[in-house]
Amino acid sequence: MKDLFDEGVTVYNACGIYYHPNLWDQIIEVCISTSGNTSSMLKDVLNGSPTEVSWINGSIVKLAIKAGIEAPLHQLFTQLIEGLRIEED
Repeated sequence: MKDLFDEGVTVYNACGIYYHPNLWDQIIEVCISTSGNTSSMLKDVLNGSPTEVSWINGSIVKLAIKAGIEAPLHQLFTQLIEGLRIEED
């Protein structure tokens, strides 16, 4: 998770996008406070619905390409989530 965050920050920096300097700590707080919840993306996968991974992580990949850099972790994450399919018995 930290590697994805660091890669995202690298992309943001390359694109001149502002982010709060305390963003990592804010993300950790959200993760702790919602740790008992089922994420919306997991719910989408379980329901066979499209997820927002292309919009979230895919956008970071597109920004990276535009800035002339790569975001391989975000690209892999996007592909892995998009590749999930729940088999029905």
